[in-house]
Amino acid sequence: MIVKDLFDLNDDFRNCKLIVGKNGLDKEIKKVEIMEVPDGAFWAKENSMIITMGYSLKKNDITTDSLVQMLIDKKVSALGIKLGRYIDEIPQRVLEYADKNNFPIINIPINMSYDQLISPINQKLMDSGSYEIFVIKELKKELRNIIRHDYSLESIINLLTSYTNRKAAILWADSCNFIAGNYADRLEALSDAIKKNIKSIYECNEERVITVDEKNFRVFKIETVNSLQALLCLEQEQGDSFSNTDYEIIYELIPAITIYLLSNNEMILGDYKSNEELYFNALLGQYRSNELKLNVDASFFNISIEKSRFCIVLRMKDNIDPKELLHVADNILDKNGNNFFLRIKDNKLIIIAEIQKPTTNSRHLEGMIATVRDKLLAVFPYNEFFIGISNVCNSLVNLHYTFHEANFALKMGRKLYPDKNIYFYEDYMVYHLLSEISGHPTISKIYKNTIERIKKYDSNYEQECLKTLYALVENDFGIGQTSKSLFIHRNTLYKRIKKINSILNFDMNKSDNRLLIQLALKIDKMLL
Repeated sequence: MIVKDLFDLNDDFRNCKLIVGKNGLDKEIKKVEIMEVPDGAFWAKENSMIITMGYSLKKNDITTDSLVQMLIDKKVSALGIKLGRYIDEIPQRVLEYADKNNFPIINIPINMSYDQLISPINQKLMDSGSYEIFVIKELKKELRNIIRHDYSLESIINLLTSYTNRKAAILWADSCNFIAGNYADRLEALSDAIKKNIKSIYECNEERVITVDEKNFRVFKIETVNSLQALLCLEQEQGDSFSNTDYEIIYELIPAITIYLLSNNEMILGDYKSNEELYFNALLGQYRSNELKLNVDASFFNISIEKSRFCIVLRMKDNIDPKELLHVADNILDKNGNNFFLRIKDNKLIIIAEIQKPTTNSRHLEGMIATVRDKLLAVFPYNEFFIGISNVCNSLVNLHYTFHEANFALKMGRKLYPDKNIYFYEDYMVYHLLSEISGHPTISKIYKNTIERIKKYDSNYEQECLKTLYALVENDFGIGQTSKSLFIHRNTLYKRIKKINSILNFDMNKSDNRLLIQLALKIDKMLL
């Protein structure tokens, strides 16, 4: 068959659209290949048609330019791609290059499964009985590539979806918690439905169909000789049925999922003795580059990813025996349904606070934290305690940010307000931003053109312009309150403001200039 014949195979193919390559429609197609791994293009055969959803292009494992150029060099007959699933468009330069080389690129409707795509082509190229053998052969080839280069549940799930055109989710069998998958809608409802049907799922020799919000799911068991490990759930639209090829694909991939989960369980048991250990590994950033593993590990310990958590870092003035401090702090923490995980690190007491009720503000526990400080002082009366508190984090994935926030609040709070001992990060966010860009020339320029000028004037003429600026900012530029705080007459304050405007060559009544003053004063505080 030739490329032009594709559009006459059936109604599905008539919905395919030729993007470019009109002059290449007479190229012969001898086989069809599926490509979802980055090095799949290297194995493309002459006179083949390549079909892809663009998964590797989305991950930037291979560029569209290099893919098309490689396929043309290998004399591939055409490229069929599903736009809208992983990539939305093909760059114009690539389209022009393909058209110039008479290389057809065809946009395949996003709802067409690989079965709908490959079966009609292969029925024309070979007898229909060979189709299943062909698909499984291609599947095995891609699975081998995944195991060698990108062995993860995400890759296996995406391969499964590519071949069956069905979204999937993997859940632990014992807790029904989500491990991995690309089905994200109503996961909690799916988990609840499986829990209600878990007895029949265990007892059923084959897959079990359950219904969630009028949507059916086929649930396949992932089990070893001794136990049921997890459940693979594939969505099934009303009126849809699983073909023999679908079943062959699923049962071909289940062993790869089983092996991954077994090896991962051993790793979990070897790395973590408790869920507390996992919390602190997440806090210290061990999962920053592997969110999928965090999902797996959290599910293993039945830890919810989406909960309100924040970090508290408590520093002592004098050293205290760590075991004694942990024991005392744990006893005086007001649990009240909340969870607290404690650890000593670098002469600091680190606390992860997990709040049962969703919240966006850690300040509502300020009273409790102050009580903890006071009780610690009662037990250790000759010491001092300084406490940094992060913002609330509503996903375990981002917990490591809270550790940096609490540490920064503690460091900056002690520097700017030594008379205080409880510091909330939200009060120091601007300082954090300025510290991140402190070496930038613009920051230096702002400081020199404002604070340095004022300090020089005060020094030369024994004035208090800088003190006046600080008072203005602390009183939101209110004349009455500022004059009272400085114990000066309003007219005296107006004269000072006029002098400051003259020194800085701007009008302090303008909001942009007030913002500039506020930033400059924060920089000055950081440099103290």
